[in-house]
Amino acid sequence: MNKEFYIMTEACPALNFFIYIQNIYGNQKKNNKPRFPYMTREYAFRQNFEQCYKEKWGEAVSLVAENRFNGEKLFYDQKNDFFKGLFIDDASFNEVYQSFQVWWGSLTGQLAITRTVDDEISSVYDDLAKFSPKQNLYVEIVYDDCFLSDLRNRPYFSILTIEQCLHGKEKLLARLLTSMR
Repeated sequence: MNKEFYIMTEACPALNFFIYIQNIYGNQKKNNKPRFPYMTREYAFRQNFEQCYKEKWGEAVSLVAENRFNGEKLFYDQKNDFFKGLFIDDASFNEVYQSFQVWWGSLTGQLAITRTVDDEISSVYDDLAKFSPKQNLYVEIVYDDCFLSDLRNRPYFSILTIEQCLHGKEKLLARLLTSMR
């Protein structure tokens, strides 16, 4: 084990909340197959939702890549600035936010996301440590794909879906190595 190289794996609440909102929007628009969470109620999204989403997602990714604690701040302290503007009315935003908080705080939320991929991330540690110039790798796990934007990698910062982590060691290793260049 390389004592100077660490992989920090987390599930950022802000990034996962973006995915949660995106999936509700996609389900309402019937853009693709139904995704979690599937809500039967219609929520009032902004008319230019997709453009606003891309901008906010990009800004959030940059802030989380800059400092991993920014994901907590965005979700808890700056939720009105980052998420409320995606909705037309406060009632829609508040209901979706509360629904996410209930799921995120349960055993099937944040804990399940990080624990699901622990073994897979650990399995590539030795291979990644060979390539690291003594710099930590930060990996943010999101529960589903971001179909309204992309999972942008930054140097030593990667966003992976659970599914990407479970597609085999070689694919996971290749994806993580791209963020280490």
